[in-house]
Amino acid sequence: MSDELERPLAAASRRLGGLPGFRGTGGRPRKDSDSSVTAARQVSADAGAPAGALASPAIVPRLLTVDQAAIYLGLGSDTIYELVTRGVLRRIRIPAPPTAKRGGSEVRKILLDRQDLDAQIDAWREREGLG
Repeated sequence: MSDELERPLAAASRRLGGLPGFRGTGGRPRKDSDSSVTAARQVSADAGAPAGALASPAIVPRLLTVDQAAIYLGLGSDTIYELVTRGVLRRIRIPAPPTAKRGGSEVRKILLDRQDLDAQIDAWREREGLG
């Protein structure tokens, strides 16, 4: 009787051998949200890059959004906005393409240069050492 139980289990084991997923696919089925962008975000998060960074391991963005800069500096995004408002952190102003409505305006997104953030960290460190 044990042979009868082992045969169906052995057959099932052969059918399901390998990674879980649909038969013949070799792994779990891809979701619609899976893409190279998602993979790049996962890789960049694993590599220590700011969360949400759209970068492969070879490309690290120089300009950061407020949320990315907050993660980079270990601060809250409200603190970053305050530092930009007070002029401690300089935002990068990117000109918008001229249109009939806007003329020569600029892109409204606040972007911060990673090198400026590094320079500000050094300035804070030096100021701390003098006190």
